[in-house]
Amino acid sequence: REQMDYLQARFVSVWYFADSVLTAVDNDSAVDTAVTREALDNGANGILVTDQNTPYSLYESVTRENVRCRRVSINAHRGLWTTSNTYHENSLEAIKESFDWDIDCSEIDIFYTKEGDFVVSHDQWVNGYDVVNNTREDVKANLDLGTNENTGETIRIAYFDEVLELLKQEKYSDKMIMLEFKGTSYDFEKLASMIEESGTKDRFVIIFA
Repeated sequence: REQMDYLQARFVSVWYFADSVLTAVDNDSAVDTAVTREALDNGANGILVTDQNTPYSLYESVTRENVRCRRVSINAHRGLWTTSNTYHENSLEAIKESFDWDIDCSEIDIFYTKEGDFVVSHDQWVNGYDVVNNTREDVKANLDLGTNENTGETIRIAYFDEVLELLKQEKYSDKMIMLEFKGTSYDFEKLASMIEESGTKDRFVIIFA
């Protein structure tokens, strides 16, 4: 069950090939049925069989008492934020808030900047400021994304290395990031290296807009 949850939390569909067990156990159909049934009970997305009667007989044997529901993965779009800028979208505060609410995964957007950095933003222009063609130092100093009502501190735009540091915290060790690429230019080798060095490579789902 733990292995099923691990894979499905990473948006991997788990399908079981029933006939592979038959080969391994000298055509012992009783064992094949038992192992296939165990896979289904533990949340497999489906099974592949050559005999169409097999799934019917398996499902007929399932009772309400032993049915397990597959775990649903909850994803926070651009983190957990509000229109009042309590936590600006894609900010570290919004990502952290989603994790603190025990949401499984936070979707974020990134651009590759002219100085070779990765800025976390849905748009190139934020409040009239170009976050791609200005330096990290300038963006951090000049772009005000509102005030954190809990700390009173100014919310600043996040960069990808800061997200990695958040993921490395022990209390967020089971959290995922869905990473969406914006813009047209990227250094994928650099990004992959950053993720690899952080020890979080199995906690990312990559999508392209």
